[in-house]
Amino acid sequence: MSELLLSGVRALDLRVGMHESEVHICHTVVCELTLSAALSEVSAFLQGAPGEVVVLLIKCDWEMRGEYSRVMRRIPRPGTTWLVIVLDG
Repeated sequence: MSELLLSGVRALDLRVGMHESEVHICHTVVCELTLSAALSEVSAFLQGAPGEVVVLLIKCDWEMRGEYSRVMRRIPRPGTTWLVIVLDG
């Protein structure tokens, strides 16, 4: 994640799913990176570059979409201003 941000990427399309009771980045297959870790990397980048903006598109990528609102409530909002717009559907 940090490498993408340092190379100039400012929009990230993250697909997430539950794996072992934790929200992971995934797109058909589960990635080792958790959503929490990914957001922490984005937060660290933004704290070091206060003039930057990063757009995150987060979409649930699993069959149990009924869990969507519960997952979105678990998004950490560490020390940075986050604007979160939830489009459920």
